[in-house]
Amino acid sequence: MARAGKSVTDILLEMGAIDPQQLQSATLHAQQWGVTIERALVERRFCSPDDVLRAASRQSGYPVINLDAEAIDPSRADLIPLKFAEHARVVPLGLQGRRYEVLEVAVAAPVDLTMVDALLALTKKSRAVIHLSHDEAIGRAIARLYGKGGVAPPPPPPPRERKTNVQNEETFDFGEEPSPSQTVYLYGWHPAAMKAMAMMLEQGGLKAAALDDVGLEGIGQFDVVISTTLGLRTVLPGDAKVRCLLIICGTQEAGDPDDARSLGAKLYLRPPHSTEQLKKAVQHVTRPK
Repeated sequence: MARAGKSVTDILLEMGAIDPQQLQSATLHAQQWGVTIERALVERRFCSPDDVLRAASRQSGYPVINLDAEAIDPSRADLIPLKFAEHARVVPLGLQGRRYEVLEVAVAAPVDLTMVDALLALTKKSRAVIHLSHDEAIGRAIARLYGKGGVAPPPPPPPRERKTNVQNEETFDFGEEPSPSQTVYLYGWHPAAMKAMAMMLEQGGLKAAALDDVGLEGIGQFDVVISTTLGLRTVLPGDAKVRCLLIICGTQEAGDPDDARSLGAKLYLRPPHSTEQLKKAVQHVTRPK
């Protein structure tokens, strides 16, 4: 659903992908180097390209497409001239409607609505069905579609073997207190959120430790990890699951519980989150079955 009146940066702040200080720094970077604020945020490594893409999708209501995985029909090159496709960063995907009056395209995020108007005027179509993609993927798709050097999509990452038994419970019956010796690992949180989460866990008598990307790779099936779907989606390939006792702290997004299941979560915790909720969640995933 589109977020009326909110910018991509507003939504990045809501998502916790960036904080106000990072936004201020990126704004200065954008002004200095003449780039968009979204690009500045990525160049300063305050957030990932995937963060920007998800925020743009939430802001516009347009879905995300993985162009590297799409089989693009070469005949679609006739729908949009190459020069326009390269300049506007748009890939024609096909036609819809009884009279083929609807043009389906992929565009680089964030969406430039003036470009969409120009596209419709150029192609004489009544409406456009829009999908969002990374600018780099747009470039590769244009090269494939228009036969520029035979650029192929990047190879997929090697498959990861995941054998986590997913329970996918959303309502829980809690029993005995968790062991105070249990260390709970926090992954994918921004510093302020990480500090707040660690404080709540410690107030509940649990040890908390930050986990980086290298640590995530070495995590064991009996380790407890608390993360968010967004924090994990930026590092996990495809449909990979996390092989651990994963607890997802959710958001208000409608599809978030399903996304948590697909990541291998043992528990999905609805907001708002509290010390008592987190303590009971750790107890639930660590108690003998």
